Amino acid sequence: MGWLFGWNSRSEIIGYLDRIGADLVDHEVRATRYVGNNVWQLIRNPAGCSYISLTMIEAYRQRGKPTQWGYKYLDETVYPYQLDCPLSLLDEASAPLNAYAEKWRAEVRKFHADNKARPAYQAGQFWHFAGETYRLIHRHPLGARGWVVMNARTETMHRMSFRQLKQAVSVANE
Repeated sequence: MGWLFGWNSRSEIIGYLDRIGADLVDHEVRATRYVGNNVWQLIRNPAGCSYISLTMIEAYRQRGKPTQWGYKYLDETVYPYQLDCPLSLLDEASAPLNAYAEKWRAEVRKFHADNKARPAYQAGQFWHFAGETYRLIHRHPLGARGWVVMNARTETMHRMSFRQLKQAVSVANE
């Protein structure tokens, strides 16, 4: 299935998804968790098996501004490429329904273990990213925007997002 667009705001589409989840005919939504724009659900089918579903929501943008919101539905049997499913849902789910679901669940557990093993970010640490080494100076003043960093070679200041930091490799203090 592709993406379905037609909602004016994020809250409007979430309200719609909550309503259709409550109207499922033979399936029961046991739990729902929101992680960014991913809506994770634990669903019980008529046979009594519980599985994980993912509804991704996204804004369609024109000239940089969101014009419509849409969604795409997947479940674990098709190996969704998103791995931020809460472990609490995996722990409550029944056995995987197929090999794709089994492999995906293993990747989700690995994703969470890798994130837990990463060192906490602290001022003064050095991180290697995109062929350069950067020193963390301080959290960005707007908080969720990442860190202010200094390039160790050029001594220029930059902003490094949390997404970039997750891709960076920690190096010994230089």
